[in-house]
Amino acid sequence: MRVLFILYILLFNFSAFADKKIYITQIIQHPALDRTRQGIIDELNENYCKREICDIKFDDAQGNIALAAQIAQNYKAKNVDVAVALGTPVAQVFKSKFRNSNSKVVFSSITDPISAGLVKNLNMPESNVTGVSNFIAIEPQLEFYLSKFPNLKIIGIIYNPSEANSVKLNELIIEKAGQYGLKIVTSAANKTSDVAGAARHLAEKADAILVTNDNTALSAFSSIVKIAQKNNKLVFVSDIDMMPKGADASIGPDQYELGRQTGRMIINILQQNGDKMPAVEFPKRTETKIQ
Repeated sequence: MRVLFILYILLFNFSAFADKKIYITQIIQHPALDRTRQGIIDELNENYCKREICDIKFDDAQGNIALAAQIAQNYKAKNVDVAVALGTPVAQVFKSKFRNSNSKVVFSSITDPISAGLVKNLNMPESNVTGVSNFIAIEPQLEFYLSKFPNLKIIGIIYNPSEANSVKLNELIIEKAGQYGLKIVTSAANKTSDVAGAARHLAEKADAILVTNDNTALSAFSSIVKIAQKNNKLVFVSDIDMMPKGADASIGPDQYELGRQTGRMIINILQQNGDKMPAVEFPKRTETKIQ
């Protein structure tokens, strides 16, 4: 009986110090999502993993939905505590794969969680999915660009039609642009190799090329800048971290701070250890930058 009691104590103590599995998948690597990921990891390491044993893992889906699904299946088999999805396509896959699972799914850098089908209620997520959006209102963006470039008339947008974020943003921008006397033209890029062609198409029609939160466009940002500069066109971007890469102006959240915010949400979920998920959050502040 005494031996059994000792074994029980040992097992109890071991479970108390079991690793917390926090596995992160990124739809594709580019500076914006890289910074978000680093913010998450830094927040976890500084404010949670010093007192808890953490198993933090990262995978790159390389822009491949099938690979994202394989990664999700692997995470599910390992019974991760929190599966972190960076980018809408990964978040959508994770929601599907982790349905009716004890694992929690936390997304980050998602523009519109509702239109992406991730949650129905931002304040009270109804499943095991929540996260941090990078959405900021459209009006301040257009006003900022016009204040700096008053002769602006036509803005071109490169987007991947398969990214729900991008489609929704295009709709919102087109809806608001008329109020400011702006015309919006779009060009689709289904994969990274299509981005340069889309940029050349827009360089013939627009005064500036705007890269929103589209992961496909962001992953080939250098080619957009090169083509825009060759044609004397402006480049705007919704991610201030892309400014050193050649953008002319940007308004948006700091992606690293967005990652820290996401990390705090993950810590909250791990500490409460319950079924109720916290409300979806949005950037605490935005920044503007111009070359």
